[in-house]
Amino acid sequence: TNAVDNGSVSEHGKSVVTQISDYIAGHLEEDMSLRNLAHMAGYEAVYFDRLFHKHIGESLRRHINRLRLERAGKLLAQGMTAKAAAEQLGFGSSAYFCRFFKASTGLTPIMWANAKKRQA
Repeated sequence: TNAVDNGSVSEHGKSVVTQISDYIAGHLEEDMSLRNLAHMAGYEAVYFDRLFHKHIGESLRRHINRLRLERAGKLLAQGMTAKAAAEQLGFGSSAYFCRFFKASTGLTPIMWANAKKRQA
């Protein structure tokens, strides 16, 4: 049966999305392409993206980026370097990670870590 029906998400669809969401949270360093995650869930990519958005309330890419950003903030606050955080979270390069982090938070990773140290 169709997991997205008349704008609501079936229980099976919710279960699959919840399982994939849990998987993402525990495997942020891995390839998180829509194609791979949809395959794991047993759905076609475009359909799974819609199903995920209906259940979680944000796109798959935004969800992954938000989780990676939250984890990065914690790692940086614990003293991890931007390069190490980028590697641990599956970013292709530390330069890309630094651009992503600044675009998302308004602060460079170093500025973030220094601000967290002052708050502690």
